[in-house]
This record gives sequence, C-alpha cells and structure tokens, in this order.
Amino acid sequence: PSARTGAPAERAGRGPEPHGPAGSALLDAYCDGMRAVMSGRFTDGKEPLRRVIGLGRGAEEHESLIRAGVAALVLGQVGAACEINTRALALARVRGLDTLVPQTLEHLVYAELRAGRHTRAHAHALEGLKAAGRAGQRNCAAHHHAALAMTTALRGDA
Repeated sequence: PSARTGAPAERAGRGPEPHGPAGSALLDAYCDGMRAVMSGRFTDGKEPLRRVIGLGRGAEEHESLIRAGVAALVLGQVGAACEINTRALALARVRGLDTLVPQTLEHLVYAELRAGRHTRAHAHALEGLKAAGRAGQRNCAAHHHAALAMTTALRGDA
C-alpha cells in the first residue's frame, strides 16, 4: 500500500520503480518505517527502514541517498550512514547541486559524530557552515554551529 494514501502503488498511479523520488518503493518504505518509529513502534519500523537502506545504497538520486542515510542512522547502522551520506555528498557536488551540499554535509556530520569520527565531523561541519553561508541557509548554518560546538567539546578543543 501507498504510505500516503493506503492504496496500492499501482492504483495510486505510480509504477514499481525502486528509486524514483515520488511514489517509489523506497519512499513508501521510508514513510512506513519512519511513521512506525515516530509512533513508538520501533520494531515495526525496522523492516521498512532496512528496505530503504537496501534500495538506497545503489541509488543515483540525492533524495533517495539522504533517506537511506537517515534510515541507517535510525537503525544504528552508523557505518552505513557514513558511507551513504558520503555518496550523497559526492553526488551533490558532481551534479552541481550546491544548495543541497549544506544539508548533505549536516547528515554526514551527524553520522560521523555517531560513529566516533569527531575530527572528520568537525572538518565537515566547518565546510557545511561555509556552504550554508554561501547558500543563505541560516537554519542549516545553525545546525553546523551546533555540530562544531559538539565536536570541539568531544575533541577537547574547548
């Protein structure tokens, strides 16, 4: 069933494409998994989020990679989250998606923090802060400031 309408994907007018941005198997699994987790039903969310990671790992769409990275973090698969978010960052850069770079770096920073890669997280937060400033993304810049404070404290630089 569709995560948004409860109707099967075919009846909702969508094909079976696994990676496509809207109405895809990945998006439906992401919505199902996150809805379960956010409703306190973590066990029910595990399988859909595992599907998101499986489908998203090979994705060539930025939004699919980001969703897969989030799913990996929610499931505690920090190595996968770092790998997937690194791919999302590379894809955003190669395709010239400059406005997506700050948020992508934010996702990567949090994955690296969870993985204990504090020096890498610090470097990426600095880069993200600069990218957010260039893009005029004040909220994203605030997240990078917070990440810099965390990495500074964790590294003992304070």
